[in-house]
Amino acid sequence: MGDYEGALSKHKNLAIDCQYMARIIHQWQPSTTTLGSSWARSVTMKALWQSTRKLLPFDCQHWAKNHPSVATTYNNIALVLNESGDYEGALAKYEEALAIQLSALGKNHPDLAATYNNIGCVLQKMGDYEGALTNHMEALGSRLSVMGKNHPDTAQSYHNIGCVLYSMGDHSGALLKFEECLAIWEPVLGADHPNTKTCMESFELVKTGIASCGA
Repeated sequence: MGDYEGALSKHKNLAIDCQYMARIIHQWQPSTTTLGSSWARSVTMKALWQSTRKLLPFDCQHWAKNHPSVATTYNNIALVLNESGDYEGALAKYEEALAIQLSALGKNHPDLAATYNNIGCVLQKMGDYEGALTNHMEALGSRLSVMGKNHPDTAQSYHNIGCVLYSMGDHSGALLKFEECLAIWEPVLGADHPNTKTCMESFELVKTGIASCGA
C-alpha cells in the first residue's frame, strides 16, 4: 500500500490550502477596483490554482475516480475558473464534481446541495435562468431534507432563487423568496449580519419596484 499515512497527510494539507484560499477569495468583493486589491486578488487566485493543480493528480492517483475527495478538488478548480470569469470551464468542473457526488454520496448529502448551488450561480451569470432556477431548487430540496427549514444554508437557497426569479421578471415570486430568506437569517444570524442586510436590500429593492409599477 506504500506510505498511506504520509500520502493522506499530504492530501489533507493540500486540501486545507485550497479551503483557506477559497475563504480568502470570498472576502474580496466584486466591486473592488483599486490596483492594489486587484493585484492581491490575482495573487490569491494563482495560489489557489497552484494548490488545486497539485491536488488533482494526487487525488486521481490515490483515490478511486468517484471518491468524494476528487469531487472536492473539482469543486476547488471550478471555484478558480468561476472567479477568473471562465464560466463554461467552471460549469464543466462543477458538473464533474456533481456526477461523482451523486454516485458516492447520494442526492441528499449537504455537499451535493452546495454543488447544485454553485452550478445555479454559474448558470445565472451565463444568463441561463431556467437552468439556474432548476439547480437552486435542487439545492433547496436537499437542504430542506438534510438541514431543515430554519438552517442558514436553506435561507441562502431561498435568496438565490429570489435573485433568479427577479432576473426572470417574476418580481412577486422574488419578493416571496426574499421574505422566506429573511424569516430565517434575521433571527438566526441577526439583523446586522451582512447576509441579512444583503437580503433586506434585495427585498426593499423589489418591493419598491413593485410599488412603482402599481402606482
